[in-house]
Amino acid sequence: MENEASAPAILSGFPSAKRRARDTFVALPGLTLATGRARAAKEILENWLGYAGKCGGIMPSHINTDGSAVTGDIDSGLWFIYAAQKYSAAEGLDFAITHYEELSSLLEKYSENLPGLGVTMDPDSKLLKYFNVAGTQNWMSGDADGEPLVERRGCLVEVNALWYNSLRFMEELAKEKGDNASAEKYAARALAARESFAKVFWNERASTSLIGSTPLAVNAAKTSVLTPYSPYRSRTL
Repeated sequence: MENEASAPAILSGFPSAKRRARDTFVALPGLTLATGRARAAKEILENWLGYAGKCGGIMPSHINTDGSAVTGDIDSGLWFIYAAQKYSAAEGLDFAITHYEELSSLLEKYSENLPGLGVTMDPDSKLLKYFNVAGTQNWMSGDADGEPLVERRGCLVEVNALWYNSLRFMEELAKEKGDNASAEKYAARALAARESFAKVFWNERASTSLIGSTPLAVNAAKTSVLTPYSPYRSRTL
C-alpha cells in the first residue's frame, strides 16, 4: 500500500510504481478488507472508477507513474466488479448502489462489440469471445522475440467465469435498486452463459475433469475459488 497524492494505491511488481488493475482488484480484499482498511478499499475503488470514466467507461489495465491510464486488459472491468462485490459483502451495498449506473455501464461494455479490447458477447451463447487483437491482453499474455508465448482466442474460461459472476452480482444490485427490467436482462444472460459454459468447458465423459490443457484447469480453479457466483460451483475441480 502506498499513498500517492493522498489517494491509497496497491502496487505490484515492486520496485515498479505502476498500478495494475487486475493485481489491484484481486489483492484488494486481502490487503484492505481483511485488515480493517475498508476506507482505503473504497477510495481505491472510487479512484479506479474515475479513471474508467476518463477512458470512455472502459476500466484501464494500468495507470502509469505520470497518472495516465492505459486500456488493454480484457478482464479489468470484470475484476473491478469482483472487488466491488467483495467490498459490498464486507461493508454493505451502499457503495455498489451509489455507483450502480457506473457498474452497469462498465458491464454493458462487454455486451457491445469492443474492437479496442478485442472482445464481444456472442449473441447466441452469451459467452464472451476474445479475438486476440494486437495491444490487448489476458492474464497469460506474454511474448518472446515478438511471438506470443501462449496463443489464446475464443471463449477464455476465466474471463467467462468472471463474466457470469458479474452478471449475477448486477442482477442482485438491480433487484435492490428496483430496476426489474435490468435484473431480468442480467438473469437471462447469466442463465444462458451458464448453460453454454457447461457445453464449452465441461467434459461429462471425464466425470469431474475440466476439458483441455493444464492452463484451462488452473484458470478454472482460480476463478472457482475466488468468485462468489460460479458457473461450475456444483462441479468438482
